[in-house]
Amino acid sequence: MYSAGTVFALDAGLGKPKPLAQHLSPKTGPPGTDVLIWGFNLLSASVSFNGAPAAKVVNSGSNYIIAVIPEGATSGPITITTPGGSETTAGSFTVQ
Repeated sequence: MYSAGTVFALDAGLGKPKPLAQHLSPKTGPPGTDVLIWGFNLLSASVSFNGAPAAKVVNSGSNYIIAVIPEGATSGPITITTPGGSETTAGSFTVQ
């Protein structure tokens, strides 16, 4: 006979953490360029370049994402949005 044992669950009531972008590479590029964004809490992220949604976002970890510059994007800040909130970069990305 098998016993299911005891199962414990802990919910501290904390919200999801806000994203934090720390580094972009490259910092300039034309539409279609892959931009690697390193940081923290980047799971399930969407990205926009000065308000224009990224053409594609690839996320395979909580510490980095790859976003593709969309056609029609203009130079300005990058905004990363996750279930925990949004962050807009202090620096500007330059679309060539």
